[in-house]
Amino acid sequence: MQWIRTARQEMARFDGRWVVVVAFSCALIVTHQYYFHAPIDFFLSFLQGLNPEAVTLYKFLFSHAATFLLLFVVPLLFLTLLNRWSADDFSPLKYTFTLGEFRLGWKLVLLFVAVCFAFHVAFAPAGIYPLCRSSLIRQSLFYFLLFECFQCLYMVGFEYFFRGYILIEASRIFGPNALVITLLPYIIMKFGKPPFEIYTAILVGLVLGYMTLRTRSFWYAAGSHALLAAVVDVWEYSRIAA
Repeated sequence: MQWIRTARQEMARFDGRWVVVVAFSCALIVTHQYYFHAPIDFFLSFLQGLNPEAVTLYKFLFSHAATFLLLFVVPLLFLTLLNRWSADDFSPLKYTFTLGEFRLGWKLVLLFVAVCFAFHVAFAPAGIYPLCRSSLIRQSLFYFLLFECFQCLYMVGFEYFFRGYILIEASRIFGPNALVITLLPYIIMKFGKPPFEIYTAILVGLVLGYMTLRTRSFWYAAGSHALLAAVVDVWEYSRIAA
């Protein structure tokens, strides 16, 4: 396939020093994200006096915003400041500012969401989802949409970091095998989530990585993840309300 041939061509002319920089920055960002990405205690000091349901919601909003800044804005600034524009097809910045193969991409998004949602309905353990159980989300369309907007930011940051920042550079050395190699930091970032989500993330990570390389844009992986999360939230919150 064309994307595999392109990856092999890149392997012959990659900049090894830049890959080392990306690997080192990946280690720092993953560690910081896992332990310190959202200084919740500092944030909660501004929420004293609010009802507990509001605090629960705002904690999630703050955490999602912090993730977007750390995993999307910081790597993007890093690439821009180091002038990581290039004429080749595997530039991470090009994967950021293009929709790639749109006709294929939106079909893959819909297929991904349909299959994963069906799997969720059939096999997801009861009592785990939704992760944010603030009653404000169930009682108000405004708060539901607000939560989904911030969750979308979270997904964009998460997918950009792994699919647009790490995967593209790893592909320069390992070609399509980078799909498997980049799973390790992706799964590490899932620690703390329910076991069901961690185990399914292994297959999901491979699928979203393939989707990125195949469509030549990380936006389809981000869109798939965000849309699936929204559909699952609608399903789970409706079950609670019932």
